[in-house]
Amino acid sequence: MISFHPFQSLAEPPRTVTEGGDRVNQIAFSVLFVALAAWIYFHEPQRLLHLVRSAMIVTVLWCAASVVLSWEPALAARRLIFTLMIMGMAAIALLLPKNQRHFSDMMAAMVLAILALCYLGVALEPQPVVHQATDFLEPVHAGEWRGLFFQKNIAGVTMVLFVFVGMFVARARSFGLGALIVLPSAIFLGFTQSKTAMAMLPLTLILSAVVARLRRPAPAIALVAALLAGFNLFTIGTVFVEPVRHLVEELLPDPSFTGRIELWQFAVEHVMQHVYLPTSAADRSAAGGSHARTRIFLVSW
Repeated sequence: MISFHPFQSLAEPPRTVTEGGDRVNQIAFSVLFVALAAWIYFHEPQRLLHLVRSAMIVTVLWCAASVVLSWEPALAARRLIFTLMIMGMAAIALLLPKNQRHFSDMMAAMVLAILALCYLGVALEPQPVVHQATDFLEPVHAGEWRGLFFQKNIAGVTMVLFVFVGMFVARARSFGLGALIVLPSAIFLGFTQSKTAMAMLPLTLILSAVVARLRRPAPAIALVAALLAGFNLFTIGTVFVEPVRHLVEELLPDPSFTGRIELWQFAVEHVMQHVYLPTSAADRSAAGGSHARTRIFLVSW
């Protein structure tokens, strides 16, 4: 989670993506993979057989087919290899703890170390951990915390995850230790000003509490599906449904969702070209504007 390139300055233009990739990441992750593979070799490697499931096999086959059909098969194959390595490391990492208590200790140690680095950065050297007006791409975020992550929204989502880790540690290990994670994570989240993450945290807490108390799966599935449909309606739905767009404009200070409306409109125009593209005025009239928009909305959703 710290990555091999923490505390990056955003004042310079982004580094050009090269065909050779990032040598530091390649070497470091390869070493990590070899170390974890050696560990699992001496610690019941048969436990990895739990990964052999139809969904996993289909996913890997789909990725392999994408490599074959790629415009750059060699580059795609290298990326697939590193993806499989990271998947393997993630699987082995879950086998490292001996029990739930040990797992809780490992999670707490990791999260506290990252939080300490983020707060120390803010206190001692804010330039690489707080967005600056001199940032090359997004100077509008000046003053918003990003910690050792590349962008404040990434930091915001991570802090939400840390809140849930703290809640788990509080129940599985120690309430005090869990609170030591939850409170700094929530405070840091507030300083990131990541609106989506800040809104999703209480909503997810409420939704998970409600779902946990439902005895039947059908109401829980219906509740989650309705929530997702509502999010889509009041976000990308503003491109299609004028009353919803007007309502969002009245309620939100930034109805463009930080410029995402333009991205959605761009995507919708290209989706329409593939789903239905009337060739004449008569065809457009026969298609029915509202029905066509509804169909495109469903496809986009």
